[in-house]
Amino acid sequence: AALTVTPSQGDSNTVFHFDASGSSDNTDREDQLAVRWDWESDGVYDTPWTKTKTIDHQFTLPRGKSWAATRVTVEVSDGHGPTDKADVIFNLVNTRPVGIFSVTPATGDARTLFAFDASASTDAEDGKPGLFRWDWTNDGIFDTRWQSSPTAEHRFSRDGDYTVRLEVQDSAGLTAWASRPVVVGQGGGGYPAYVPLVLHNRP
Repeated sequence: AALTVTPSQGDSNTVFHFDASGSSDNTDREDQLAVRWDWESDGVYDTPWTKTKTIDHQFTLPRGKSWAATRVTVEVSDGHGPTDKADVIFNLVNTRPVGIFSVTPATGDARTLFAFDASASTDAEDGKPGLFRWDWTNDGIFDTRWQSSPTAEHRFSRDGDYTVRLEVQDSAGLTAWASRPVVVGQGGGGYPAYVPLVLHNRP
């Protein structure tokens, strides 16, 4: 039995290609050999016998792990009783979550209670991120603690064009962020505005 894998490292979105066509037998041709695959190398084979020596497969990293060395086993048979096995090991790494949120309404005034919903955020390993926090003015200082709820509400104290930032975290501690604009009142009142002075020389 002989086995290769491409690529040697990937994540939950990677399609790994396994090739056992290098397997051989002293009395039978390669195309007469049959193979079956054990994706977890736990002794329980996940596919039936087949004479097709190549196969693609995706893997999901267990929750809370940032990476794992993953082993796959192929068993090769000549159809006359004897079999042989080969293993291949590759690295499976965690992917960062994806932060997505909506704001309702998109505009308002100082009396408006804005509702923020990040429940559309995703994570390849966990399904969804486990923690969320919010920065209402995108100044790099988060205004809420990490929380498990993907929703939050906020009132802005004065008019302005704001950018709200969301940060999400998965069970392995990887983070990602997203931002959206929010217009309060007529806009422009939240931050100082500077008008450049232009001097014209008269002839």
